[in-house]
Amino acid sequence: MSMMYVRALLFFAMSYGLTSPAEATPPEAASASQSCVLFAESADGLSPVDRAVLKSGFEAQVRAAGVVLSPGCENPWRVVHEARGGGLWITLTAGSRELVAWEPDLASVPEAYERLIDALITGKELATPQLPEASKAPPVNAAPVQGRILGEVLNAPEPPPWQLYLRVGLGSVVTLLDDATMLVNIGYRHAWEHWAVDLSGSALNSGGDDPEVEFSETFTENLSAVSVRAAALYLMSPDETSSFYGLAGLGNGRVHGELDVEPFFDSVRGEGAEVILALGYGNNREGSTSFQAELGVTVPLYDLEHPSSGTTIEIGPIVSLTVGIGWRFVRSSNRWR
Repeated sequence: MSMMYVRALLFFAMSYGLTSPAEATPPEAASASQSCVLFAESADGLSPVDRAVLKSGFEAQVRAAGVVLSPGCENPWRVVHEARGGGLWITLTAGSRELVAWEPDLASVPEAYERLIDALITGKELATPQLPEASKAPPVNAAPVQGRILGEVLNAPEPPPWQLYLRVGLGSVVTLLDDATMLVNIGYRHAWEHWAVDLSGSALNSGGDDPEVEFSETFTENLSAVSVRAAALYLMSPDETSSFYGLAGLGNGRVHGELDVEPFFDSVRGEGAEVILALGYGNNREGSTSFQAELGVTVPLYDLEHPSSGTTIEIGPIVSLTVGIGWRFVRSSNRWR
């Protein structure tokens, strides 16, 4: 039994169980009829032990008020407890009278009994108690999910701020080659409201030998380029699920291949810093998968070197157009626990 129940028992015992004969109500003031106490089992949330303790205390208070309790029960006193407003709603019925009281906890129930018994014997009227207003829960914009507490509503998980993506398309060093060949771009993005950080790598193989022509004509100009970049991305419509974006950043790249350097074909190579600019579009930014399209320009800040002659060749921008998908792990609001 908890300390609250022990305090309730002590209150009953000290207030009514130890009342001296001089203080007790004289026999002539007692009810002429024989009464009994009936405790109804109701939705009070009390255990049988708690209910027995309260009944014993109530009977002690009734006897202290001079009412004779007898098994004959000509005048039943019916007590009903209900759990309301975070406390106990107490209803006492005797004959044609019905009185009510409300107490926030068990420790204050004896005081409520005293008021009810006094009002019933003396004929006083008791005001109907006002229950405390229930606090309104803030609205939750999420699908209801049963939690550990009955009726608890849990928020659906927020989509993660990161995203992985893979895009493929065409790219070319437009100032040196006429052909555009496959370019692959793979990367990672971490987004905030308006801005995102983009880390990625790309590979381009532009041009190549044609196996259908004769040996003497198989030498064609070709360049391969690989680079890694770190860029800042700005979303133009951050509140929408689809948005255009602009991207600018720096990278480090390497280009090598074969060019027609007079008087014959020879290898060239170069590496160094690069400036990256891009304009793109993405949709379904809050979902697991999204579509992406990006038009990009990479400007190398270095020249190509011709090892045989020691000359350099200026390399122009690498232009690319890629499309692909982005992915991130989003837990379903209907399945998460």
